[in-house]
Amino acid sequence: MGAAALVAIVLAGGVLAVARAVSGDDGPRSPQTVKWAKLSSSLAAVLRAELSGGRGLEVARASGLRVRDGRVLVVVEARRTRSAATAAVLAVRGRVVAAHANLVQALVAPRALGPLSRSTAVAFVRAPNAPALPGPALVGG
Repeated sequence: MGAAALVAIVLAGGVLAVARAVSGDDGPRSPQTVKWAKLSSSLAAVLRAELSGGRGLEVARASGLRVRDGRVLVVVEARRTRSAATAAVLAVRGRVVAAHANLVQALVAPRALGPLSRSTAVAFVRAPNAPALPGPALVGG
């Protein structure tokens, strides 16, 4: 192989890499490399663990997420209406626990986190916020 052919191959590879980067196409993806844009990082880790070996609940517990009846407690932020987000939860066989404004709190199986996050009714899926107690500097007057 001549030097000119080798340079052409290297340049073609560089052009292909740039095209993939611009288009967002990284080629084939395994469950470990899939990015879930509408899942919090902790829930994305649960989903990856579930898809790669069925250890989603184990990872959820280790991350401090609440688990009940084989499901993870999540908050679904509705894209438009709470009723549509509720329907998205029910569509993945989740159980609605509470709802307020544009938020739906639900118990969802780890494997259902992906389909739930891809719903057009969902803006974001995250763990519930932990209540914050006032620190010593905030107590008193």
